[in-house]
Amino acid sequence: MPTLRPLFSVTAQIAIVVSVASRGSSLAVDVDLQGASSSGLRVDFHGLVGYRVLDERDLPQYRHSVGNSGACNNCLLYEVTSGGWADDQMAQSPVMAAGFYSKLREWVVVSDDWCVSVLSEWDDDPRVSER
Repeated sequence: MPTLRPLFSVTAQIAIVVSVASRGSSLAVDVDLQGASSSGLRVDFHGLVGYRVLDERDLPQYRHSVGNSGACNNCLLYEVTSGGWADDQMAQSPVMAAGFYSKLREWVVVSDDWCVSVLSEWDDDPRVSER
C-alpha cells in the first residue's frame, strides 16, 4: 500500500481531471471543480520522467490509501513517499535501478474520475494555480 503525503486540498464537491498535456520535461494537469469558489485548477510538474492516467477504479491502491489517510479528506494532490509506481519501476527497470535519475519523486492527482501518477526528478513540489 502506498504511503501518501497530502499537499493540496480543495473545497469542491466534485473534482474532475479534464486535461493532461506534456511539453518537453513539463506536465500540466487541469482539474475542473464543482461546488467550489474556483472553477478550476492547474497542477504543473517539472522534471518529468513519466506519467500515467488511469480511471480511479484502476488505481485502487491510491484510492484506498487516500480513504485511510485521515489527514486530508478533500486532497487533490499527494506526494507518494513509498510503495508506489516509482518503487515498482525501480524494481523492474535496470536503468532506473542503476541510478540514472539522481532523485526520483512521485506525485498523484486524485479526482472523482481520473488519477494521474507523475514521476519527476526535480526537487521542487508541483505548482498549483487557479485557471
